[in-house]
Amino acid sequence: MAARQMAVLAAALCALPALVSALSVQGRAGAAQAQTPPDAQERFEELSSGGWDNSSLSGPGSRPELCKPYPALADFFLRWIGNHRDEVQSMVEVSAGHWPTGWQRFVEWPDIDYTGVDLLDDVVAADKKYLAEHGKGGLRSMAFQQGDMLLDASLPRADLLFTKDTLIHFPNKYIQQFLNNTVLQCPPKYKYVMFVHDSRPRDQANNDINRFGEFHGLQLKNPPFNLKVSTRFKWTASLDGKTRVVQVLRPEKYCGDTPPTVDLDALEAHERERERRRKVRARKAHEAELNAEMPASATDEAEETAKASEPY
Repeated sequence: MAARQMAVLAAALCALPALVSALSVQGRAGAAQAQTPPDAQERFEELSSGGWDNSSLSGPGSRPELCKPYPALADFFLRWIGNHRDEVQSMVEVSAGHWPTGWQRFVEWPDIDYTGVDLLDDVVAADKKYLAEHGKGGLRSMAFQQGDMLLDASLPRADLLFTKDTLIHFPNKYIQQFLNNTVLQCPPKYKYVMFVHDSRPRDQANNDINRFGEFHGLQLKNPPFNLKVSTRFKWTASLDGKTRVVQVLRPEKYCGDTPPTVDLDALEAHERERERRRKVRARKAHEAELNAEMPASATDEAEETAKASEPY
């Protein structure tokens, strides 16, 4: 009897890892099916009908003036794309927002494939009409479709996922859901994810909001998100004086045996300081070489000239 019980217990223990794995997969699949609640969609429909800003229907963050001092964000984005052309040939923007009244109209878009995704059918229809009337600009291809940031299956694959001024209207719980289901999935769906949002000193704590459509600035490096993002660009808009940042993440770094633990901003600051010191040393060495080669009379003359230029 004891032997039979031991055998049953051993079989159960052997099956436990498979059961845990199955439950984990089931949990992730269930989470992937979650989507933006109906009341949140209704709220975004109200706000995008002029509730945010009559001159920019996707909200004041989409006003072209907020990308100034010109060209600020657009100039950074084009430089970044140019520096990553070998890797970035396509991008998805979510949410794309209302192009006919948005900042995107004034960007000299590069030769890549662009897909704009938005939750609201009316916004997608307006964007498609804009495309039909104005063409795709410098883009290789351009398309718009309806999709939900909280429903990963509705988001197409691309080299770059770009999201600007959308997560600032999501409660933290749903930001984390988007990060877990889309940004940090393995194998990675995107090579790069670029976040653009307000990030003032008072936003560093990631204080939560009560419902969709309210506003809070973000610092994705800090709890509860703790992403190992690199802050690639920062500017203060002349229109409202608010500080905004561009933070970039490489999802593949999260698909190894252990997630990244290095603060990329601190690492880059350290590398910049090392490079600055290297240049100072090189300049001093070069000056020492020149002084060593300079004839004595020329050295005396240089010293006299330097003394004569000193203030009394």
